[in-house]
Amino acid sequence: MHGNIEKISKDYGCSMGAAALLARHIQDLEADWAYARDFINDRCIARVPKGSQDLLAKGGKGYYRWQFYLRAAFFNPAILRLITNDFFAKFGWLLRDDAVQLAGVESASTPLLTAFALEASRCGHPVNVFSIRKAAKAYGRLNWIEGIPTDRPVLLVDDLVSDKHYTMLHAMKVLDDHQIPMINHVYAALYKTPNPTDAIERKGRVYRVSHVFSLNDFDLLFEDYESRKRFVIINAGNA
Repeated sequence: MHGNIEKISKDYGCSMGAAALLARHIQDLEADWAYARDFINDRCIARVPKGSQDLLAKGGKGYYRWQFYLRAAFFNPAILRLITNDFFAKFGWLLRDDAVQLAGVESASTPLLTAFALEASRCGHPVNVFSIRKAAKAYGRLNWIEGIPTDRPVLLVDDLVSDKHYTMLHAMKVLDDHQIPMINHVYAALYKTPNPTDAIERKGRVYRVSHVFSLNDFDLLFEDYESRKRFVIINAGNA
């Protein structure tokens, strides 16, 4: 620990006391990340053995080996706080400068957008937030957007961005159709790809995906998860 503090002091050009506080903060963040990762890994992924037909694929075309069910994680205050802290560490300066508004596709993005809006207000930098419908409302104004967009460019937020980017591409099209500009970054709690440096490309623009987790952080297959659990139990027994 002492060696880490000396390294932090040297790297950041700060006093040993400030470095000690930063080291403790880093430890806390790592512990929070590990808690969130284990919660999702243990409680928010449905897995089935090879050959199982218990997880029907979208459109009825085959079967999945695993599938995320993230809503339980985003109703967990500790995990929501971790994601909020990560978002503000990366994009808080844009909110402080009143440079963006936030939006996401209903309804998975709603817990995150609400948490970010509350934190922005608490910090004295309220941000405008609106949601994008999956389909236009079938009655009334037939609207695609819920809320009141401003003239600020949008930073899109979602719980999960897949490697096909379907939800984000849908959101971008709706924003384009309403002549609402976007910045070249999007934010997701989970980037559902083993290549988390991949970007979204659309109409000649590149959108970087900032995230907390990627597929590399989880045991996706039933066999891998069971093997890791046995390994943990065996090692706990030998401790």
